[in-house]
Amino acid sequence: MNEVLKVLLNPLILFSWIRKPMLWWMRVKLLPENLPGELGLNPHRPVIYVMPHWSFSDLLVLQHFCHKLNLPMPTYSANKFKNKPGKAGYLYLAKPGLLQVKRDDKVATPLQNLCNYLSNDHEAHAQLVPVSIIWGRNPGSEGQSLWKVLFSDDEHAGVLQKLLIVLVQGRDTLVHFGKPISMRKQVDDGPSATQTARKIRRVLKVHFRTQRNNALGPKMYDRNRLLSMVFNSHSVQHAITQEAAKKGENRTKTEAKVKHYLREIASNQSHSMIKLFDIFLTFIWNRIYKGIYVRNSKLVRELNEKHEIVYVSSHRSHLDYMVMPYELYYMGLRPPHAAAGVNLNFWPIGRILRMGGAFFIRRTFKGNRLYAAVFTEYLNVLMLKGFPILYFPEGGRSRTGRLLQPKTGMLSMIVQGYLKDPTRTVALMPVYIGYDKVAEVSSYLKELRGAKKQKESFWQLLGARRILKTKFGKAYVGFGNGIDLDEYLNKYRPGWKGEDIQLDSRPAWFAQLVQELAIDLMRGINSAAIINPVSLTAVAMLSNPQRAIAEDELIDLIGLLIKLQSRSDQESVCAVTDPRKVLKDAEAVAPINRFAYPDGGDVIYFNEVDSIVMSYYRNNVLHLFALPSLVASFFQYNVEVKMSDLVENCMKIYPFLASEFFLGDNMDKVETQISKIVDIMTDERLLMRSENGQLLSRPDVGSEYFCLLKGLGRCLGLVFERYSISTAMLAGFAGSEPILRSDFEEKCQTLAQRISILSGVNDPEFNDKSLFHGFIDMLKRENYLSEDTEGRLVVEDSMIGLSQRTSALLSSDISQSIRRVTEFNK
Repeated sequence: MNEVLKVLLNPLILFSWIRKPMLWWMRVKLLPENLPGELGLNPHRPVIYVMPHWSFSDLLVLQHFCHKLNLPMPTYSANKFKNKPGKAGYLYLAKPGLLQVKRDDKVATPLQNLCNYLSNDHEAHAQLVPVSIIWGRNPGSEGQSLWKVLFSDDEHAGVLQKLLIVLVQGRDTLVHFGKPISMRKQVDDGPSATQTARKIRRVLKVHFRTQRNNALGPKMYDRNRLLSMVFNSHSVQHAITQEAAKKGENRTKTEAKVKHYLREIASNQSHSMIKLFDIFLTFIWNRIYKGIYVRNSKLVRELNEKHEIVYVSSHRSHLDYMVMPYELYYMGLRPPHAAAGVNLNFWPIGRILRMGGAFFIRRTFKGNRLYAAVFTEYLNVLMLKGFPILYFPEGGRSRTGRLLQPKTGMLSMIVQGYLKDPTRTVALMPVYIGYDKVAEVSSYLKELRGAKKQKESFWQLLGARRILKTKFGKAYVGFGNGIDLDEYLNKYRPGWKGEDIQLDSRPAWFAQLVQELAIDLMRGINSAAIINPVSLTAVAMLSNPQRAIAEDELIDLIGLLIKLQSRSDQESVCAVTDPRKVLKDAEAVAPINRFAYPDGGDVIYFNEVDSIVMSYYRNNVLHLFALPSLVASFFQYNVEVKMSDLVENCMKIYPFLASEFFLGDNMDKVETQISKIVDIMTDERLLMRSENGQLLSRPDVGSEYFCLLKGLGRCLGLVFERYSISTAMLAGFAGSEPILRSDFEEKCQTLAQRISILSGVNDPEFNDKSLFHGFIDMLKRENYLSEDTEGRLVVEDSMIGLSQRTSALLSSDISQSIRRVTEFNK
């Protein structure tokens, strides 16, 4: 009879009637996503799930998801450990009677008992799995409120309060399974069972606190209080004093200007708006996108555990402001405060974005030291409070699909803020954002042709409703390797912490440090790129000057690009690895035309306008095929090439590709990559080696393998032609009188236009003057030429050798066109 009563009075049975309605009401996000695989539990050893505090509702949730995920079900309290393989128990780090214990020598009894058991039985094992269950994502606000007392998740809540929390916050619950801890190893390595229990308890307390902080973030601030904090800071007050003295104006007037700047800049993040964004954006993504493909989410979580994070992202669409915060929120992390251009601060979007976490920055504030001081301090206060930051280093959306050269203003402020307080742990996380289809791409093309950029407005927003009727495929978010700011500074400037760095000034090495850090971040963004079906199809299709290719040949070329990427040492990935599915997915959203033959052998083609559109998507990932395309290019017009000559020529040209496409600059690795690419090409029968391996030859011109080789080489064909135009024309001035830079750039553009007309090239980048300008800057860095104070270029004799190397990448027709123009200009 006593046994029956004991069973009936077991709370798991007594309150099991509330399980179904509670679970029906809840909406839960499980972390990590790929459970149970990521846990890596040993099925032959007992499992103990540990939770931070006693909670019957938490236990019901844990049991439900263990059953759903086919994990061992926690069926007994670990007060009495059962050493049975495949069985699971549960324990709480603190029970109601232990909640007030603050000293580390008071160890929770169940954990102590478990350590004692394992200490006495050396054959026993146990896997300890920490489980965090967080009810609601509202971090609360600074100060108390009745709502917070009654309904915000409280680890020490009583039964009635917990019931209210489940009812109010249950629709937004996070369940996080931590990495298993081998108790056998901990006990064996520890000096005693008691000390081991204390150590594990401290580790678990830190783990639970970290998971809670990651999910909720810091408390919501009062905007007026934060603005007052920024206004009264030493740096802003010092800037006010200097500005008033410099302009001879009343201090009150300068202060009013600062307050205006703060109201213009500052965010007003609200949890209610974040929840509305979650609901609204879920509707939008489900309507226009097939989903968001995310890569390396694990890196973000790991970095969040120990760092204040600044997300540094590529910028291709206004949707970036929403995709990143939404995805981070979906991953169980705090949405960042995002830097947005002040052009988006129009009614009603400006107010909505502010409440979602956006703060606004002017396109330029060069010379306005007061605004710079205010913005820097505001950014510093946000980071000191623990809020993650998102900004776009390009300073605007890319109109060509490539990464633009980074603007270093925001990064300078972040680094300067860190120098003021180097005790913080700050990390910069590169982020790649891409799309199968970008809503604004047609307006980008108009702007490239010279049309004026349309100003963002409410009426323009209303016109964007048609987007809801269009299918955009998928969005792609790739996270790169984070850069720990302290480690980066120590590597760049060993001993910098011992230098006398003034808070209101920057050390002499600061500017160069920021510039190099900016380039490394851009490399990180490109390394994190995700190759989507539209971009991959565009790379393959646009390698053919006629913009048309037989379907089988196209699929073979796509397959080759996938193999080159998968066998390379690059961090990037292909979202789809089946060539036929790549084409099918691309056709669903991209302007791809098909000319069908009844007996098969369809032709895939772009019309003239669509080829320009597709060049945008090609440029998203073109950098990933730069080196393979360079290697293949040497065999388009050369039957044989010595391996040593190939490596030497590639190594001479590669620095320009690395600078233009933000590729790695480790030349030792580049040489290894070239050898690996050649190995892949020989395996695919695109190249053949001589018996001694020193001579490489191409396949017969009429073979299918040569078609693939030629297509690969043409992926970057226009880039190499642009290099050849510049170097051939500059070589004509080697050893002669200097040439005015502006005149030379004009001549390069004119020649490119001539070749474009003769060869039928229809790509806005080919004769883009800014790209010639950038190439000349690269030549200066590589010491092929110099520029005097009057803007005249002095060409070194080494330019002749570089010109000969680049000319090997060109056809005889184009080489002849360049030769005629250069001879004419001498």
